[in-house]
Amino acid sequence: MSYQNRRDFIKNMAASAAGITLLNFIDLRASNLDAAADVSLGGLAPYAVLDDCAQIAANSGLVDDRVASLMLADMNNNIPANVSRFGAMVQVDKAIVDTSMEKHSQALKTLETSAPSEETEDRLETTQRKLALLLGWYMAAGVREVLAPLYQPDARMADRQPSEMSIYHDMEVLRQIAGTPQRTAVPAAEVESLFNGMLPRMIGRTHTLTPDYEDGMDWTVRVSHWRDDTMQLMQEYADAYAKPHPEKVQRFIKDINFYDADEAMLQLADKARRGESIETGAVKTAMQNAKSVYGRAVALGVENLIAANGLVSA
Repeated sequence: MSYQNRRDFIKNMAASAAGITLLNFIDLRASNLDAAADVSLGGLAPYAVLDDCAQIAANSGLVDDRVASLMLADMNNNIPANVSRFGAMVQVDKAIVDTSMEKHSQALKTLETSAPSEETEDRLETTQRKLALLLGWYMAAGVREVLAPLYQPDARMADRQPSEMSIYHDMEVLRQIAGTPQRTAVPAAEVESLFNGMLPRMIGRTHTLTPDYEDGMDWTVRVSHWRDDTMQLMQEYADAYAKPHPEKVQRFIKDINFYDADEAMLQLADKARRGESIETGAVKTAMQNAKSVYGRAVALGVENLIAANGLVSA
């Protein structure tokens, strides 16, 4: 990885930390937003599921162009679709989201046909962000119903999350996306160095989100403790990637059939990541036959995106 690529990678990973502040775009009660702020998706695997759902739905034509533009995120650009990933954190009933989706979809259609003005443009972008957040909720159905139940607190991890199982899932997904599913002997120190390179920018983001104006010294101490815990966690991630324990690979990956690269659903996901077009019929068949944990999570997300597309396009 070149210096510039590494720098861009770190920048893009850190940028997502500020996204939780965008949750106020959705017209929910304060209690709903408080609940959302307490939700953690756990790690890389849930976000990878969201990306695969979006790419498959868009590249297969299962959603129209308007919906596709509101769920295909790009961390290098400030676009409404970037908000969609945080819809996974909103903990509300489907009826509430459906109602909000219909309301903002109608508002979008009205704004798109309104006379151009600076105010109209601002309202249009805000409405697009609201819809993107709502689409993220639908897209995250598999994260909520398939992945999340697996990641229960692990006593061996004390109060630190994600769980050990989540760590192994994250690294398995990283291998698959990187195109190196075989567990080669990559030096763990190099992997750990890369992960720790994200920390300085993450610390700055944390202070921006939750500054402590009354006791800066205490905030500094707490951030120092957080940094120590996070560096230890990064070492665990590096070990799981570079030198995974065979028994844990068996228990966390193979025994539960977490990721089957030969499964039709994940073959289509791999094609979608490369920007290739996918036949609608192939996706629907693959969704019905998904067996792996990751495959079922993606299939459920795509199924819900199709339903959401109907609300937006109605």
